Amino acid sequence: MSRRALLALLPLLLLGQAAGAQPRRAVPVDGPVDVDELLRLARVSQALNARTYLLYSFRQTTREEVLDADGEVARTETRVYRVIPSRLGTTRHLLEKDGEPPSAREVRKQQARNEKLAKRWEKIRRKQSKEAERRQRRAAAASSARPAAPAPPPTSVARPPAQAASRPGP
Repeated sequence: MSRRALLALLPLLLLGQAAGAQPRRAVPVDGPVDVDELLRLARVSQALNARTYLLYSFRQTTREEVLDADGEVARTETRVYRVIPSRLGTTRHLLEKDGEPPSAREVRKQQARNEKLAKRWEKIRRKQSKEAERRQRRAAAASSARPAAPAPPPTSVARPPAQAASRPGP
């Protein structure tokens, strides 16, 4: 499939993904596979999935069982969260604890966890951007500092005189 055809299909894929349809393309397994096209389709699919993930929030239920010395369940704790993904990280809001609304103290604890995670993600992002800048500076300095390599001298293969006379030339 040509690049132009793929670009023409991209809006349709986006609309289908937003509507909940999963774009699937058959990859032939009985013949040669175009690896570049396969990788391109995988990148498009991954980008669409990531974009769709950010459009939704969901409920997460966790259940924690504490065991006693005999291995029997001593206590069970169930928590329900509203999970909101974003480009800056995922935020969880405590909705219920053991079937009841959480106390103000528990809500504050969850907010503190969310803030701590947001700071950690921000620190990681800053570190990654600094490393990317450093790599770019190094690459730019290396490309400008290196003189252009001289072209290698042309090589010619000299034939022995006997072979040169017996073989017709071009």
